[in-house]
Amino acid sequence: MFTDNKNCLALLDESLTHHKEERKTIKILFDAGFADSLSSIPYKSGEELKTGIQCVKIFLEQQPFNQISKDCILETIVRAFLIYDEKNDKITIDYLKENKYISPRTHNALMRANILCIGDIRRLSDEIIKKIKNLGQKGIDEINDLEYHFGFYRPKIIQTNEYSDRLDLLSFSIPKVYKDVSDEMFLNCKNLKEIMFHDEIRSIGNKAFENCESLEKLDIPNSVKSIGSSAFSGCKSLSSINLSDQLNSIGSYAFLSCKNLTLIVVPENVSLICDNAFTYCENVKEIRILGPVSKIRKKTFAHCKELQKVYLPDTIEKIDETAFYCCDSLEKVYIGGIEKQKYI
Repeated sequence: MFTDNKNCLALLDESLTHHKEERKTIKILFDAGFADSLSSIPYKSGEELKTGIQCVKIFLEQQPFNQISKDCILETIVRAFLIYDEKNDKITIDYLKENKYISPRTHNALMRANILCIGDIRRLSDEIIKKIKNLGQKGIDEINDLEYHFGFYRPKIIQTNEYSDRLDLLSFSIPKVYKDVSDEMFLNCKNLKEIMFHDEIRSIGNKAFENCESLEKLDIPNSVKSIGSSAFSGCKSLSSINLSDQLNSIGSYAFLSCKNLTLIVVPENVSLICDNAFTYCENVKEIRILGPVSKIRKKTFAHCKELQKVYLPDTIEKIDETAFYCCDSLEKVYIGGIEKQKYI
């Protein structure tokens, strides 16, 4: 465990390189004697760890910070001070049941979800854990206890609706403790002009930024693998999008009515573009799909009335008859680099 305040602060400072406000907050906590609480957190697992974390929580509750800041601070401290034991990663669900860390019901629920060891649990977000069929609240509590007993923390997920309908948000940088942007996170934040993602975000949920009318550009990091339904629907000021190179799927209505876009480039790992994904992008002039997409679904690009050129991969097997409905300016379609006049 750490007892040297300077070492503690140096480690936390390093882990918060890109979050100056959190670094400032951490320093204030240290100046207030927070290191005394941290010194009770050991490297290894066991009951001492649980006691140490509880000590930190109690200390934070006495401080004038909002709950989001407290959660971020606690998560950062846990990540900074725990050395993850790889042997724990391989402990099986069977072992946990036999040694009464989890109940038979929890064991069965995890097995059905193909979660076979602690390492599998460690990689799941809170939201996924809650959705595992037949797990129940008791099972969730047992899994939370495993975190303390075996010294690991699962990635958090941004809570649904946490910032929705806020008109005071103009710019926002997503804290690095969050690994996913969940459903409706920034729904109806109509004055939000700028959003900064860190490079560990894995997914963007349904309606996450729907009706963010002032949002002007997107630079989605390569860590993002999926964009949910209506994620950026109604972002009418959006003029530039750089999608993740590792993106696999784009949900229905994901970019509905993004009327200021002029170019759409779908990266080479995308294999699924759902129906209506880019419908009513009225000013887009060119579309390039680089990934192994096999089907252009119904109304995917409908009502893109200024669309002139479309480049599709040679993996295309079917184009729905409504895929380019009301694209009256469409002149040329290329499939695998070969022009296919009147193909659509």
